[in-house]
Amino acid sequence: MIAYRSNLTRLASCTLLIAFLLAGMNATSALAQDYKKVYNEALAAATAKNYTLARAKFAEAAPMAQSAGDSEIAKKSKYVAAQIDYKLGNSALKAENFDQALKHYKAGAAMYTAYIKNQYG
Repeated sequence: MIAYRSNLTRLASCTLLIAFLLAGMNATSALAQDYKKVYNEALAAATAKNYTLARAKFAEAAPMAQSAGDSEIAKKSKYVAAQIDYKLGNSALKAENFDQALKHYKAGAAMYTAYIKNQYG
């Protein structure tokens, strides 16, 4: 009788462990889908020339992609967000809104330091 209970306890423990592992895999899968959805929304916004929304979505997608282990999408998101900041900074500069221009250049430089154009606006 004791051996039966011991085996039953092991079976229950294994079942519980498998359930937790599967739940973790589903959470990772959901996270992967979330960043892809946000990234695609960013692309759509950029295509529609809604650069403010696109910049926000790319900035949102970057850390999500990094957390999901997709460093390529994370890097692309940061790079495009920095490019958009440069474009928005130039638009603000042409409108003589110098504070807004500086804000965009600084945000772009912080987002992706290798995009040098934001360094000198």
